[in-house]
Amino acid sequence: MNDRLAYETKADRVEEDAIADLVCKAWSCSAVKLPVAYHLDRALLRQKEVMAWAEIKRRKRALRQYDSVFLSMQKVFAAHNFHRY
Repeated sequence: MNDRLAYETKADRVEEDAIADLVCKAWSCSAVKLPVAYHLDRALLRQKEVMAWAEIKRRKRALRQYDSVFLSMQKVFAAHNFHRY
């Protein structure tokens, strides 16, 4: 079973795509959706080279309502490991 199906709706994926598009426009890059096994959402590319790894979160709260974010340690470890390469 695809883990994303358990937690993401079609609307979530549309919002994630829109956020990735905004980031790419601001950073002059392109985004590639990663397989579930990578534990992160996107690789951000510039000139076919990875410039950043991205985990996109859409908070449905006021911007300053909370000063923290919940992120699985599996995603933190994946980001740390990808950062080394």
